[in-house]
Amino acid sequence: GRQQEIEISHMSGKSNVVYWLSTRGLPADDETCRDVLQFAKRGNRVLTKDEILAVVRRHQTPSQRG
Repeated sequence: GRQQEIEISHMSGKSNVVYWLSTRGLPADDETCRDVLQFAKRGNRVLTKDEILAVVRRHQTPSQRG
């Protein structure tokens, strides 16, 4: 079966961000989600995986970045 595919864009809400991050094993804390949403709201398109990961990396400590 197919899995639901969630994207993050300027139209997204927090639940989309939480789902996207959680399904990839990434931290979905309030601060990270807020920053991803703020980044998404600046544009009018779907964010790429690399763009989202760049925002997430800003919240990780050097040891978490690997």
